[in-house]
Amino acid sequence: MVRVDPKNKHPFNARIAAMIMIVNNDPCKWTERNGGIDRRIVNFRFNKRPPENERDPYFMDKITLEIGGIIRKVLDTFPDPLEAKRALEEQKESLEALEIKKQSDPLTDFFEYLYTTENTDGLYIGTGNTLGHDKIRTHLYPAYLAFVKAKNVLELGLNTFVVGIEQAVKQHGNKHDFTKRKTNKGQRTNVHFKNFDDFQSDILN
Repeated sequence: MVRVDPKNKHPFNARIAAMIMIVNNDPCKWTERNGGIDRRIVNFRFNKRPPENERDPYFMDKITLEIGGIIRKVLDTFPDPLEAKRALEEQKESLEALEIKKQSDPLTDFFEYLYTTENTDGLYIGTGNTLGHDKIRTHLYPAYLAFVKAKNVLELGLNTFVVGIEQAVKQHGNKHDFTKRKTNKGQRTNVHFKNFDDFQSDILN
């Protein structure tokens, strides 16, 4: 919902159905972690660079003149709007899109090493004060801190990290949603390492 305040008229609220296209040299980074953006964004990678001798200095001018024909071709390709929506949904869940998300979000990248199960008998969440190399094997947040330190990127605070787990789990197509429960040793989750030795070899060594 957008608040519109036109000159010399009464302001009003309007729901604008719009598609926003963002083109960037690097993947966009989002701070929202409740899944709102992730449910709506569709990532495409355009990384094929033409050879220097094949580059057209008038390319943008030509594209501008042909934009009507390009739109017509898209409309002709997808006469059924639902078919176009299905194609976008497939792209949204593709491996290409996941790789782009991993490049833009260290939490998504971190969860490449993890998976969920039906039972809440996996890693504990832990805190920044949960120290020791052995805790990296058994606690999510210490393992995440080791991951971002190795990648030389800024870490999320504990609360933001926990909020972001559910989205990261879904991004990787896990069958089971993220769950956690209280125990006398702290919050335990249904998240497990796929192979801790691989994580240790890639990140800790």
